Amino acid sequence: MNKKRNYMATAGAVTCLIIAVIIVVNILFGVLGTKVNLKLDMTKDKLLSFSEPTIETLNNLQTDVNVYSLIPEAADGDLVNQLREIVEKYAKMSSKINYKVVDTEKNPEFVQKYASVGEGINQYSIIFETDKRFKVVDLNDALGFDSSGQSVQYISAEKLFTSALLYVTNEKTIKIGVAEGHGEMASAAYFEAILTDEGYEVESINLMTSDIPEDMNSIIISTPEKDYDPVEIDKIDAFLDKGNSLQVLMPPTGTAFPKLESYLAEWGIEFQPGYVAETDKNHYYQTQVYLIPEMVNSDVTSGLINGGMMLLFPGSRAIKPNTNQYVTEQVLLTTTDKAIVKTNINAELTEGEITAGEGDLVEKSNLASIVTKQVGDELEAKIFVSGGINFIQQTLLESNFANKDFYMNTIASLTDNDANIFIRAKDISTPMITVTALMGIIYGAVTVIIIPLALLIAGLVIWLRRRHL
Repeated sequence: MNKKRNYMATAGAVTCLIIAVIIVVNILFGVLGTKVNLKLDMTKDKLLSFSEPTIETLNNLQTDVNVYSLIPEAADGDLVNQLREIVEKYAKMSSKINYKVVDTEKNPEFVQKYASVGEGINQYSIIFETDKRFKVVDLNDALGFDSSGQSVQYISAEKLFTSALLYVTNEKTIKIGVAEGHGEMASAAYFEAILTDEGYEVESINLMTSDIPEDMNSIIISTPEKDYDPVEIDKIDAFLDKGNSLQVLMPPTGTAFPKLESYLAEWGIEFQPGYVAETDKNHYYQTQVYLIPEMVNSDVTSGLINGGMMLLFPGSRAIKPNTNQYVTEQVLLTTTDKAIVKTNINAELTEGEITAGEGDLVEKSNLASIVTKQVGDELEAKIFVSGGINFIQQTLLESNFANKDFYMNTIASLTDNDANIFIRAKDISTPMITVTALMGIIYGAVTVIIIPLALLIAGLVIWLRRRHL
């Protein structure tokens, strides 16, 4: 009897100990879970996993950052929960980030400071702030919809959050001016929409009426319709002599700009007349002027090449090889050696196909390059030149082509912006299988007729066998 009592007492003690251990372990994991991410990411496209640029940014963070979430705690749903989980993960991965949820209904005065400087604030805003500056991220901007505007196709939360983090912690603010006053195709507002989320400041500048600000780092000349005045060119030249950079995105055909082209020629930059058409079917998309260029290995393109990415370069002029011995040219994009430089743009097409005619050139051509000139003992001036602007049209920047990666890398190279990164959005769309009409008939016959008939026959055979047992 005593042995039985001792056994029961021992068993009870062991049970209590096991329960106590389980409780302690749960408490420890609960506390640890607020500091460390303990979840496995099983989502499509690793939605809750960070890319290497974000991980590197968090590991190298030296400045304390306050991150305020205005998402109501009562807000629920898969998308809201995923976005909330992504921003919480930043705080779990860096001790430099102080994350706090703010109830704006109980604390309405909290947002006044941010709203007073023109920042749009709503209940789905995330605010990143240091003692120097702040950045408001609207979670609605993190959602990419399909053409109908009904279904979310991708989430770019990591891109927006990491860009905001870099913006508020970056000691160097890079300002880019967009030249106006020449009938430009793309305004400063267009480039602002592209570059602001990447941490750049963008403003328009009229070189005829204004001097270039001392704190400006780069200027964009975007598809002008009329030539530049010598006064404007002198300002650009003086700007470059200070070690700054210039982007020249020329119209693919048509207008001549004698003064601007003469200045670019001093850098060894010259354009071929006409437009470029590819004849290699592996290097154009749908039409021969929608070029899929070959990328030349460089600091701009190496990541894209290694990642097996592809660019689409619609409607472009060719750039002549640079022979100026006082500059260094880094070619970024070329055609194949089967491409046609179509100088006779009025020639008739043969059954819709572009072929080489009289005066046309069949050769490998440059489509984009960066030309660098030494302008001081430690200063370099750079000009990025492209035969067109269509490669940064909005539809392409939001497509699966790597056009935005390429452009962001180019600007980072021009401005020596080591902090700039580009993170691709995460695809959450439902996978679609394209089925031909014939395959549809076959699949329908299999699922509607063959499988049910096979089950019926199998059932009948089993019934007949059992009946004769």
